[in-house]
Amino acid sequence: MTTGATNAASPGNSGINAAETQSTSRSIVPTIAPQPTPTDLNQLMALIVGHESAGPAPGVPHFYNARVQAELAPPKARKRRRRYSSASSESYDSDEEREKEKKMEDELQRRRMEAISDKDWQRMLLRQPPEWSEAETLITTVRALKQYRSGDVPAQPDLSTAKKRKVGTSEAAARWAQMKASSKGPSQVPSQSTVPQQINTIGEALLNNPKWNKGLAFTAEERKVFGLNGRLPSSVQTLDKQCQRAYQQFSSRESAVLKNSFLQSLKQQNWVLYYSLLARHLTEMMPIIYTPTEAEAIANYSHLFRRSEGLFLTYSDEADMERAYLDQTRHRQIDLIVVSDAEAILGIGDQGVGISTAKATVYSLIGGIDPSQTLSVTLDVGTDNKDLLNDELYVGWQHKRVRGEDYDRFVDKFVQLIRKHNPHSLLHFEDFGVTNAQRLLEKYRDKHAVFNDDVQGTGAVTLACLMAAVGVTKSKLSDQTIIVFGAGTAGLGITRQIRDAMVTIDKISQDDANKKFYLIDREGLIRASVKGGIRHGLEEFVRSDEEWSEISTTSNVELLDVVKKVKPTVLIGCSTKANAFTEEVVREMGKHAKRPIIFPLSNPSRLVEVDPKDANEWTEGRALIATGSPFPPTKNPNGKEYIIAECNNALIYPGLGLGAVVSKSRSMTDTMLLAGTQALASLAPALKDPDQALLPDFQDARRANFEVAVAVAEQAIDEGSAGIKWKKSEVREKLKALQWEPVYGTYKYDPKGET
Repeated sequence: MTTGATNAASPGNSGINAAETQSTSRSIVPTIAPQPTPTDLNQLMALIVGHESAGPAPGVPHFYNARVQAELAPPKARKRRRRYSSASSESYDSDEEREKEKKMEDELQRRRMEAISDKDWQRMLLRQPPEWSEAETLITTVRALKQYRSGDVPAQPDLSTAKKRKVGTSEAAARWAQMKASSKGPSQVPSQSTVPQQINTIGEALLNNPKWNKGLAFTAEERKVFGLNGRLPSSVQTLDKQCQRAYQQFSSRESAVLKNSFLQSLKQQNWVLYYSLLARHLTEMMPIIYTPTEAEAIANYSHLFRRSEGLFLTYSDEADMERAYLDQTRHRQIDLIVVSDAEAILGIGDQGVGISTAKATVYSLIGGIDPSQTLSVTLDVGTDNKDLLNDELYVGWQHKRVRGEDYDRFVDKFVQLIRKHNPHSLLHFEDFGVTNAQRLLEKYRDKHAVFNDDVQGTGAVTLACLMAAVGVTKSKLSDQTIIVFGAGTAGLGITRQIRDAMVTIDKISQDDANKKFYLIDREGLIRASVKGGIRHGLEEFVRSDEEWSEISTTSNVELLDVVKKVKPTVLIGCSTKANAFTEEVVREMGKHAKRPIIFPLSNPSRLVEVDPKDANEWTEGRALIATGSPFPPTKNPNGKEYIIAECNNALIYPGLGLGAVVSKSRSMTDTMLLAGTQALASLAPALKDPDQALLPDFQDARRANFEVAVAVAEQAIDEGSAGIKWKKSEVREKLKALQWEPVYGTYKYDPKGET
């Protein structure tokens, strides 16, 4: 996951490929070449002098060496060779004879070139590392000489210091190893590669490419080589200066949505600047690019729309799905795919064509996955949102949401494309509706590495937070009595994650663990007689009607009734029902729990079940609190500040994804999830000071997710689901080297380089 200096997936892309040799001219000298410096030419000439003394370059056809020697010969020597090889030994007496001689030479050259088969070219360019590197260098030499003779190089190279030596192979082998690794699985190139990045984009196209654009950070030499003079002001500025200016512009925006819009625009211009700015102001900007502001931005997506980002696959264009997919992924290394059908976005429901780019952004920002190796996909299957169906500015497919077999066929076609073209990628399901999220996860998790953040990510980060709280109270998970208020996708995912951890860690049976939970939904407590039947996935947690007959046999059993009867130690809210945890509910809970654990997790913040300040006050400062959105610290009765933990998925899912990607895991197993969860819980500041947060601060999110990724990758290796051959002792250092960093590299022009 780095911006390392690779050209393309195949090493042959740095030189000449077999297809090019089939052209009419069969020229070995590309018509476009970088402008070398005199120092570069000195080194290249020294290389050739070494080859003259040492014989033909290993792995390169003999004629190719002769061709290079002929190209490098001084003009007089070339003329003598031409005359010597002609039919006449006399000097040219006329232009006609000179032209005749030239035609004969051209014909001889053509026959020699045709004698080299396509297989020979492929063999030459795809041999062992040193051979390939030397062939590439010889080609570069010819390019350099051609430019020198055309007057592009200001001074003739000095050959007096050229040493007669063969090219050292260690650097070539190292570069080969980097490039070879980048063509398989996650990129293996260090983020701070000393090898310049070879790119083939110039001029306005370069400035419009967010992956390569540096803005005013392009050096004077780069501006000259890449045709940027006149396209930028003269000042050359550092990334620090660019971040300073961008932060001033960000701060000048008055509302959170306008700040979000500014950052989105910056992302579409310059990835390095965008991610570097976010990294420097992570705590301040995370709520802007992610929850809670992203919910408002998505709700207004059609009215804020300027430029598309990601891949949009529409149900009405199903027949064209594979072509559309390949148009965006061909020749790209895709490690991570985030896909959404936008049915259940951030507590605001069906948004039709809402985007999934925020998740991918966090994967790169906090997880360190190269943004060029991620893909955000929207499956546009219509919407049941009447406002959107009647909005003339709505940018999605204005059609009732497709469901049933047609929906399943469309989703399955997409998943099979992923399995076919990107079999080692991680597929992240995002914001799918309650009827599909768990079902699709179960359907595909044994066939591909898939992950549903709403089910697994929310459950994992909540479990980590609960583990920390249990650590503070010096109890066990299985000692808790837990009410989950809101039995949708997130609530069920949380319940299952905690239940499975009880079984694995505390060694109790699944039936006993299930009895620790009381799930409450719109119809009240989930009981056997619930109206409309029991939704899929909830069967394990249904309470009997007899158990609650003294409270009600016909009407709903509400939250306060359950709190009074079961005396919970843990209260988790994921209902999006604002203020559902009333003062009476919280005080009743506080009567029976010495350190009540209260997690109002609903997003956005206006939908939170209880303000943490109130929960802290109503429990006399005894509550252990975490929320789904950021909240300021509260005051305890002793005057000390109590830090509210932000139980946000972004503290764990980037690490879970990174661990799965680097280990090339064939699936995201429950044991991998638990390993990552335990790693995050172990970092809780509250384990050292109970007045501190139950989870690390967001400013430490990258470090926390790194530890999560290490634990996940190690577990994948342990259980045999990894597709790599690393030792566990190697994981930490290798993973550190693979993380992408938002820093500018140095560029060199190469017509065969990256686009």
